[in-house]
Amino acid sequence: MIEMKQTNRREFLKASATLSGVVLASLSLPGALVAKQDFAADTAVLTKFRASFGATPIVTTKLGGNLTLLSGPGGNVIVSDGKDGKLLIDTFVQPAWPKLKETLDSISANPITQVIDTHWHFDHVDNNALLRALGARVLAHKNVPRRMKEFHEIAAFNIHFPPSPPDALPTETFSSTRQIDFNGEKLHLEHASPAHTDSDIFIHFPNSNVIHCGDLVTNNGGFPLIDYDSGGKIGGMIKASKHIISIIDNNTKVIPGHGPISNKDYLVEFHERLVTIHDSIAALNKKGLTLPELIAEKPLEDLKPVWGRGMISPDQYTDIVYHSL
Repeated sequence: MIEMKQTNRREFLKASATLSGVVLASLSLPGALVAKQDFAADTAVLTKFRASFGATPIVTTKLGGNLTLLSGPGGNVIVSDGKDGKLLIDTFVQPAWPKLKETLDSISANPITQVIDTHWHFDHVDNNALLRALGARVLAHKNVPRRMKEFHEIAAFNIHFPPSPPDALPTETFSSTRQIDFNGEKLHLEHASPAHTDSDIFIHFPNSNVIHCGDLVTNNGGFPLIDYDSGGKIGGMIKASKHIISIIDNNTKVIPGHGPISNKDYLVEFHERLVTIHDSIAALNKKGLTLPELIAEKPLEDLKPVWGRGMISPDQYTDIVYHSL
């Protein structure tokens, strides 16, 4: 049985630093990623990503009531366990499946009946097929299966993703909002306008005062990725964080897509940083600067101490925000 222990910030940041190093090493691999036809090379790099995330231990934290947070191999997973079975929000990466299944079995013997994907990225949907094979329904925003069925590129890192197999796709989708009654609580699911991607949702447990933000919010010491190749927009990130702030209180447990449990104060700081980034880069863009000239202005250098510990440098993030305005 996997050891059950409490989450602490040092473990998360250590894991983030380790994974960032592996990811950056993968991103520096030569040429093979450039060709869309080279699926073998794409698969090899994705295998490295999955292995690096999958090696991270699962850290288990009780959130109160019937909710448990599992953190580690690809972000944060919430488990609701009770009379309706188990509900999972996100699914970790494929190599983590054996220890994920062992951890879930250690919580209770209840079956896994419902999965919710916060968005389409592989580190959040990678075990969909295995969970569907166990009989779970998979719910996501309508753009999730569309993105998963495509050959996809994240241009900021020159990474390509082949389409997902049919059995990994959600079994049900929605457009704007959805309410689910599960284990005695009414969950509120809401789509954010294009933000981290165009497929992001957050999941609110109002009775438990917990909200899972997916990658609309991150807390791992790095700049929050905006996947503009998936329709992501910094304006949407700002709008989403402002909206979430408006529906939570000072005691809400804010679960980011990656990193330790957060709260409203952190989310306010997160939102304000995004606004500052947007406004500074938009102002330089309005002056007619080319992208190289804009990057040379170093508009995000002051944020390096707080968001410079991840895989994205201030110059890279300037590029990302420029393309996501």
